[in-house]
Amino acid sequence: MITAQSVGVRRGGRWLLRDIACVVEPGRVLALIGPNGAGKSTLLSVLSGALRPDEGIVTLGDRPLSSWRSTALARRRAVMAQSVRLSFPLSARRTVALGRMPWHGTPHAADDEDVIQAAMATTDATRFADRNVMTLSGGEGARTHFARALAQLASAESPSALLLDEPTASLDAGHKALLLRGVRTIAARGVA
Repeated sequence: MITAQSVGVRRGGRWLLRDIACVVEPGRVLALIGPNGAGKSTLLSVLSGALRPDEGIVTLGDRPLSSWRSTALARRRAVMAQSVRLSFPLSARRTVALGRMPWHGTPHAADDEDVIQAAMATTDATRFADRNVMTLSGGEGARTHFARALAQLASAESPSALLLDEPTASLDAGHKALLLRGVRTIAARGVA
């Protein structure tokens, strides 16, 4: 479970977020909606630990996010940003494999190949596994990065969370439905 209490973020003399409280519960899908510029992406950055709030506290389980080591945090939460642009030529498959990095040196690393294949199958990304991610369409790239997040959380223990920022924005209707089914499936496993 991720909990935010009295969270505030200030930039350039103005508050982007102020006195925000929320609970992201295991096994539930929570949607954050609002107009452009309302602070949704900023809040997701705070909830993921990528951005420290100027006020308040965010916890994962019973511990402040700031007390988690980066590898331990990466084993508990995955993030799919609104737009991800890699500036180096990796294949889609190798991009998905990046999600397994937190598990290197653990017994879970033995599952990497199976996890990567399953994540790519779940997101319908297998057919372009060998293509350079820099050449993928927006929708193909989104499916690749969703597969990376799924691969990252495949071995996660509770509490764990999947944070997605506008994950369906570049997807066609069929792949939007596929992604949302994948989100519900991972939530059914107890992931927030």
